[in-house]
Amino acid sequence: MSLPSPAKTTTCVPLEVNVVSAISARGKALAWEDALQTLWTSHKDGMSPSQIAFGATIGACSKCGRWEAALALLQDMHKLDLCPNDFCYGSAIGACRQGAHWLTALALLRQLQSERVRPNVIIYSALISCCEIAQQWQFALHLIGELSVQTLQPDVICFSAAVSACEKGQQWQQALGMLHLMRQSQLTPNIITFNAAISACEKGLQWEMALWLL
Repeated sequence: MSLPSPAKTTTCVPLEVNVVSAISARGKALAWEDALQTLWTSHKDGMSPSQIAFGATIGACSKCGRWEAALALLQDMHKLDLCPNDFCYGSAIGACRQGAHWLTALALLRQLQSERVRPNVIIYSALISCCEIAQQWQFALHLIGELSVQTLQPDVICFSAAVSACEKGQQWQQALGMLHLMRQSQLTPNIITFNAAISACEKGLQWEMALWLL
């Protein structure tokens, strides 16, 4: 749903807070359409939606996997001369994750970089998870490397998603490589990481390695 051109702009901080609170509440209730309607109604009533209000609405869409609506909201922000921040882009990428739309998620990463928005670990984690679901293990590993270029430290969630991507791609050696790199980074693998690595070894008929990981 695209937003119409704004009416006369009014500045009212308490009203803005109420709108953001209402949108956030609808997001928690997984009522993304109601969140979108709240944003649209506030705009129609003459209040220019803020970056925070848009971010909350995109977040509501993300929780429900409504990536098309999230992308439309990013476009609306640009039409209103609002610059999406890392939270807005991160939420939109998160929405792409549920549908495994990894190419769309990647395009969003490149777009935010072109707009000089610095990506954070959460954004990369969401994109790596998207690659995992889409069974794009090569690009998941590429993103782990790109984090270092961005002087960002991959966290346990990033590594676990990368190991899971390798498991889905039946790449047991790559999965163990990620596990080794994770330990070199002084991170402790969790049960999800170990399970994915063990499953990768099982699929590769590497029973001794699987037992060693237990």
